[in-house]
Amino acid sequence: MTDETTLRDVLDRQARERNAQLDADIAAVLETPAGRRALMGLLAKSGVWQRTGCGDGDAVRLAYAAGRRDAGADLLGACNRAAQAAVARAMQENNERVGRWNEEIQSARQRMTEGTR
Repeated sequence: MTDETTLRDVLDRQARERNAQLDADIAAVLETPAGRRALMGLLAKSGVWQRTGCGDGDAVRLAYAAGRRDAGADLLGACNRAAQAAVARAMQENNERVGRWNEEIQSARQRMTEGTR
């Protein structure tokens, strides 16, 4: 065994250990309701589900938006790799939460409309 092979083996093992620990940490965080809400909030802020185009052609804004979106995609990928079921649960919970918010908004609008009649 050469020194180079030994070093490569050590570096590979350490990388596997870091990745395994990161996956375990992500899974632990996503087991909590707060962790799932935080994930969905961070993904929304990253713009991962939005188009990255800029109507005004500003290349700097486009690059910034693309970078944010890429970071969100990396986060989503890491979470899916570590805890796909928890990500699906986070999305379901988020959809239910947004649905309740939308119902509340609709109800408030309806009350306003009825009050102006």
